This record gives sequence, structure tokens and C-alpha cells, in this order.
Amino acid sequence: MERINQIPNKIIQQDLSDLIKDKKLTYDVLSNLTKVNSQWFADFIDGKEVDSLPEETVHYINDLISILSLGSDIDIDTRLKSILEVFEQIYEMDKAVLANCIGIEKEIVINFMQDSKCVSVEKKYELAVKVMFLYYIFKFPDYTKC
Repeated sequence: MERINQIPNKIIQQDLSDLIKDKKLTYDVLSNLTKVNSQWFADFIDGKEVDSLPEETVHYINDLISILSLGSDIDIDTRLKSILEVFEQIYEMDKAVLANCIGIEKEIVINFMQDSKCVSVEKKYELAVKVMFLYYIFKFPDYTKC
């Protein structure tokens, strides 16, 4: 696997610094998410020489930091729609299968995806909680690595 000396984007370095300072994200949390040593993040932010990382890890860190930095600017309906789209595109689950798996009416999912304003706040909340639980199950952590 090709290795990259460092994350190539200075914007990511600044975004990471801002997340740690403003959002109180810790090096340990970043390390747990990425499996990269927490000291690597401290050195990267300080502009020190850092060990190279696998390309796949670099891409993951870039995406993670970008999403965390921009995430607070994305409205909640768009966030939920994005997660629903992951089920459709990545897991190839149509709306009917998704609705059955989470125990909600298919029409709620369809209406929400077409125009989220057509769905009550209560139904959006129910949809969000059920979708997030299913997403968690699909991304269930591998405890054998702990």
C-alpha cells in the first residue's frame, strides 16, 4: 500500500486545530477513531515532522475532519437525508426494506426524502432515532480489537 508523508492539506491542519480548540475534541478521541497514535495529531497540528500514514488512513482523516468541521453548518433534515442515502447507495436498501428494518411506515421515509417539511417533527424524531440505531448496528464496533 502506498504511503503518504503527511496529510497534504493545510486547511485540514487548521480545521483539526479548530476542532480541538473550539469543539473540545481530544487527541485520544481522534486516535480511537483513526487508530493513529494521539501524539501524531499533536505533532501534525504543531507542524512537526510526522510519520507517514497509509493512503487509506490519510483519506479517512481528511474526510473525518472535513465532515466534523462542516457538520454543524448542515441542517438536521439534510443530515438525516444523507444517512438515509447511505442506506440506499452503500447498503443497497430501498425505502421499503429500510422501513421494515427500522419499524416505521414506508410512506414516512418516502415523504421525508421527497420533502422533509411534509413530515411532522414527531415522525422525524422517530425516524432519526430508528435510523441512527440501525446505522450503529451496521457499523457495530469490533470489540475484539479493544
